[in-house]
Amino acid sequence: MGRVYTFTHDESGLSFTCDRTDGGLAQWTRGTYRYADRCVFRFPENAPTGAYEVSVAILAADGTPLPAFGPDGAPLPDGQLPVGLVTLQ
Repeated sequence: MGRVYTFTHDESGLSFTCDRTDGGLAQWTRGTYRYADRCVFRFPENAPTGAYEVSVAILAADGTPLPAFGPDGAPLPDGQLPVGLVTLQ
């Protein structure tokens, strides 16, 4: 199992992904909290500036995203859970 981070440009909908993380989910212990995770990523030179929504999906062993649900219980597209915003200048 792994993780994929997606950066989606608010205005254009263009997205970039990062699946390079330090450490696999096997290192996580059930019942404990993980406060930080890292994905080393550089936006391409031609990436549009502006706000990007950051989301993360947990992947099953076969590479498909596990289901994720919003606060209202509705399924989230592609298992992508929004986690924040970044601004590219």
